[in-house]
Amino acid sequence: MAFMRRDSVHKPEQCDAKIQELMLEWGISEEKNIGIFNKCVGLQIRKRRLVLDMTQTEFAGLIKVTFQQIQKYELGANAISSVKLLMLCEQTHTDINYFFTFLIGKNITMKEEETNVQERSQT
Repeated sequence: MAFMRRDSVHKPEQCDAKIQELMLEWGISEEKNIGIFNKCVGLQIRKRRLVLDMTQTEFAGLIKVTFQQIQKYELGANAISSVKLLMLCEQTHTDINYFFTFLIGKNITMKEEETNVQERSQT
C-alpha cells in the first residue's frame, strides 16, 4: 500500500492558495478564528521551509524541536510559541511580520464584536 499524504500543500504558492481559502471563513466565531489563525501561521511556516528547500527535520533542528512538532505547527494542530517563532525568524533571517501577512486588510478581531472589551471612560 502506497503512503498517502494527509495534506495537499507541497509548494509555496499552494500555501498562499490554502490561506486565502481559510480566510474566507474568518469572522464566523472566536473559536473558528483561533483555528484559522493557527492554520494560517502554520502554512506560513511551511511556506518558509519550502522556499528555503529544507526538510521538516532540518527546520526542526533550527529551533530545537522534533520534526513531528514542525508537522503539528504546519498543520495548525499546535500553535507555535512566540519564543519559538522568534527563534525561527532569527535562524532563517525572516522578518516576524512574514508569518502574519495573511492578516493584512482583515478585521483581526478574534472575538465577536459584542464581546470585545470596551474602553471605559474615566470620571
